[in-house]
Amino acid sequence: DRASRADPTGRFVVERDSLGNTQVRSWRQAAHPVVLETAHRGQQITKVAWRRLSDPTPLSRLRINPVAGGVELGVSSLLTVAGVEATGRAVPVGYVRWASLDTASASLDSLGLLVGRRLGAVRIVASAGGWRTDTAVVQIRRLTSAPLLEESWNPWPSNAFVSFGTPKPEVVNVPGRGRAMFHNGDKAFTSGVYSRTQWDARDGLGVEFDMRLPVTRTQWQTLNVILVAGISDASLAKWDHVTAAFGGDSVSSPVASCFFGVPGAEGLVSTGRASLEWSPGSTRSIAHPGIGSDHWFLVRLQLFRDGRCGIALDGRPVLRSTTPIPLASPFRLVMSGYSVGTQALVGPVTVWSGVRPGVDWDALDTKRTAPNP
Repeated sequence: DRASRADPTGRFVVERDSLGNTQVRSWRQAAHPVVLETAHRGQQITKVAWRRLSDPTPLSRLRINPVAGGVELGVSSLLTVAGVEATGRAVPVGYVRWASLDTASASLDSLGLLVGRRLGAVRIVASAGGWRTDTAVVQIRRLTSAPLLEESWNPWPSNAFVSFGTPKPEVVNVPGRGRAMFHNGDKAFTSGVYSRTQWDARDGLGVEFDMRLPVTRTQWQTLNVILVAGISDASLAKWDHVTAAFGGDSVSSPVASCFFGVPGAEGLVSTGRASLEWSPGSTRSIAHPGIGSDHWFLVRLQLFRDGRCGIALDGRPVLRSTTPIPLASPFRLVMSGYSVGTQALVGPVTVWSGVRPGVDWDALDTKRTAPNP
C-alpha cells in the first residue's frame, strides 16, 4: 500500500501511498524513518520516509528482544526490538510495524503493546520497512502473584522496616482503622522507613497500602512511596540515618525506581495531585478527587514484567509509565516525606511478586490495543 524510491543521486526519496499521493523528501530529512499520519476520505494513511540507499550504517539485522517467561493474560506488555549493522554494532531502529499472527490469542498495536487474550503460544512479527523482519514466539500465561510481606505496624519498631530521620516515625492508633505509620518528617529532612529486604522484580513486584494526608499548606506536607533498586545494605550502613534524604551522601544514585508522590510536588500547582516518576525527567501527574483531604485511599504501586510501573487508587488505575526501567537489580520499598502541621499516615502494607488481579491496567491505554491489519 505504499512505495518509496531514491533518485540516482541519492539526494531525495519519493513516497507514494495507495491513493496516489506523493511526497518528496531530502535524504537528510529521511535519515531515520519518519511516520506521517494523515486522514483522507475517512481513511488513515501512514507514510514512511526511509533511509537513503547509500546510508553508511544501514540496518543489517532486526531482533525482537526476548520476553523472558512470557506475558500475563489480559495485561499489556511493551515489546521492543534491537538492530545491528553488518559489523555487529548496535544501531537505532526507527519505525517498526508489529503484527500478531494469531489475533485471537493476542492483540498488538502500532507501539508494540501486546495483550494476551488466550493461554498458549503466539507468534509475533516485527518489520522495519519490510526489508528487515524478525519473528518471535511469546507465551501467554496466567496472572500469578505470591505474597512477600504483610506489615500491620505491630510490633513497633517494625521487624521488616528500618526507621530514619529526626524526628523518627511513630505508630498511631486511628479510630475505626487500627494502627498506622506516621512518618513524622519535619522541614529540615524527610523521615520515614525502608524495607530491610530487597526483592527480585523481574517477574513483577507490587505494593498496596492505605494512606491519608490532609494538606493544609503548599510546603512540607508530602508522602512519597518508592520501589528503588541499586541501594545496597553496605551503602546504607555508612549513613547516619538522621541527616539528608534517604541514604544520604553515602548512597549512589539508584539504578532504577518507581516513585509515587502525594502531592506531586510542593507548591500550589500540585495541590490535589498524585504523581508517578520512573526515571529522571520522566514524570506524570493527575488530579484526583479527595487527594489532600481527610479521605483514606487504597494505593497500589505495581511494577510490571516489561519494566513499566503503574498506580491505582481505590482499585482504579490512574497512572502508568510509558517507558520501561531496568529490573535486573533487586528493589526495596521506601516510604517517607514531610508532615509539618499535619499527619501523613500509612496503614497496613502488603508486598507481592508478580501481578495481582483486581485492577484493569489496560484501561489507561490512550489507544486500546487492536490487531494490526
